[in-house]
Amino acid sequence: SHGSTVNWPEGWWGRFESMHTGIMGIRAAPFFALRLGGEGGLIDGFPDIRVSLGAHMDTFRFESRKALDFVDQEGQVRLLFWGMGFGGDGSVYWQATEQLALAFTYHSRTWMALEGDADFTVPDPFLDRAPDQHATTELMVPDRLSFGAAWQQEHFGVFAELDLTLWSVRERLQVDFEHEGTSDIDTPTNWHDSMELRLGGEYSPLSMLHLRLGGFYDMQVGPDDTLAPSSPDMARIGVSAGVGVDITRTFGVDAYYAYVAFLGRESTGPDAALARYSGGIHLVGLTLRLALGRSPRRAAPPDAPEAEPPPAAAEEEAPRPQPGAEAPPPASEEEAPPAAPEGETPPMASEAEAPPAAPAGEEPPVPPQAEPREGEEDHD
Repeated sequence: SHGSTVNWPEGWWGRFESMHTGIMGIRAAPFFALRLGGEGGLIDGFPDIRVSLGAHMDTFRFESRKALDFVDQEGQVRLLFWGMGFGGDGSVYWQATEQLALAFTYHSRTWMALEGDADFTVPDPFLDRAPDQHATTELMVPDRLSFGAAWQQEHFGVFAELDLTLWSVRERLQVDFEHEGTSDIDTPTNWHDSMELRLGGEYSPLSMLHLRLGGFYDMQVGPDDTLAPSSPDMARIGVSAGVGVDITRTFGVDAYYAYVAFLGRESTGPDAALARYSGGIHLVGLTLRLALGRSPRRAAPPDAPEAEPPPAAAEEEAPRPQPGAEAPPPASEEEAPPAAPEGETPPMASEAEAPPAAPAGEEPPVPPQAEPREGEEDHD
């Protein structure tokens, strides 16, 4: 869901332009996805590409309220509309390398006819011209294209997103009143397409702790000559910081803080209230996440293969080399070296000497362990 609301205080000087504007939308978007290649993909040897297709259903509520000027008296009108529309969605994800991923998404425009009521509060002499009545209007939710990239290593990741929103589909705001004596509304907006850039990074000093930092810039969509208090659109710059904690392999908690600054601008239209608009908002959020069947974070590298168990040892171990001594060369297959007398270090075998081969299925003979000399320590 998404939406926005603009409220102005009662009695303010621009009340004949707007006192309240609110729009709220709820989107349901089922989809299906396929993994074409990569591990578990449909096509062996195909790149790790995943695609999804779906449809969306938007339901919107639009409300507007402003004061009416009757020279020596004032009135008020409240408009309330509801409507529904449909569109389509699609996306492509490519895991280019183990660290780099690229993605593209498209959400189509949604056109909807809104129907509702107009409630007028006017002086008695004007009741015939502005009675409560039915009214209609149209709303277009624009197309949105997004390009994303992610580069991740074990402890660090960088993310980028570029969005293009086709706001040029909104050229005018028109309201058609049912009563012929009530003047319809036809207000130009002349919005243009806009782009938004988002950048972010994540650092994980511990496997369970994730620190995040990000920022974005969003362009304004309306020209100065149509800027109005009903929708004072401005360019925005925002920064955010967050932290995530993996409490278990499937459950985690995320928290963030963000500040958004609205870059000031002035209206210049002859029919709009001359004013300068600016502002800022503080945002805080807390999210609980549950990932069933997998770790909520990216998978850890596979464990190293277990070492093969050593061969069974004889009752007595072979003599250990003394510290600083050179390792004996490998014995040949001809003759085994004689065992050293008790208390002495066995002589080094030459390359021509080797122990006799053990019969198949039997362990080779192991020379008895030499006792360490007096004054020396046995080292592992």
